[in-house]
Amino acid sequence: MKAKHIIFELAIAAALVTAGCASAPEPEETAAPAPVTETAPEPAEAAAETPAPQATLSVAPKSFSPDGDGKNDAVTFTVALPDPAAAGSWSLVVTDAGGAVAKEFSGKDLAGGTVSWDGAYASGDKADSATKFTARLAPPAGSDAKAAEASFSTDVLVVRERAKSRIMVPSIVFKAYTADYEDVSARDRASNQKALETVARILKTRQGTRISIEGFAVAEHWGDPARLAKENAEELIPLSAARAAKVKEALVALGCDPAAITTVGLGSTNPRVSNSDIQNRWLNRRAEFILLQ
Repeated sequence: MKAKHIIFELAIAAALVTAGCASAPEPEETAAPAPVTETAPEPAEAAAETPAPQATLSVAPKSFSPDGDGKNDAVTFTVALPDPAAAGSWSLVVTDAGGAVAKEFSGKDLAGGTVSWDGAYASGDKADSATKFTARLAPPAGSDAKAAEASFSTDVLVVRERAKSRIMVPSIVFKAYTADYEDVSARDRASNQKALETVARILKTRQGTRISIEGFAVAEHWGDPARLAKENAEELIPLSAARAAKVKEALVALGCDPAAITTVGLGSTNPRVSNSDIQNRWLNRRAEFILLQ
């Protein structure tokens, strides 16, 4: 009996162990909720910008020649303002290539819609040949209106003398008895350089332009025709020719085509002042530029 009892207890224990080792059913997985995607609101359509009021500026002719010959002696500016009633607040400023103010028109000048300029600077200077200018029509300070600009230039300015067209630049002046145009006063040296630069600009910007450089000299025997003729032949014509040649060298050094330049020495002919004027006859030792085409 005792043995049966032990066997019965062992069977019960085995059954309990088997029941404890049985796997409990796994809980069913719950699906995660789908993420919510937020849609950004459509941006409101930007309002169309109102363009700033625009002035207009035109210039004619594009190339003018204020040399007093009656042809294109002035340039005319035509303006159209967004609000003509406010013309008094606008300005029109003309500047040259170096940035110097050549002319300024106030608003009251613009009220009529057109203004003209004769090439004279406020300082009293005149516009040089082949110079570029910019005209700027500017709105009053604080205005949202836009400025307008136009470009133009001067042509070759000439004056008719001796049936020739002399280019309106200062004559090149020289040291006495020489072809030296640099060993002169500071004022004359600056004038000489400006004239050379102006003529060089003409030759380089106007294709096909040809010039002649005429050299001159001071006569000392002006009161004696026979001695004057000898002085011219032996001294003054060679000296004046050397002066013209020296100026040509300077222009070539500035980039000009030597084929566009001819030279001639004219001695004591065509003096600017009488050679008897001892104080001022230095003006006769000069070189001038003649426009051929």
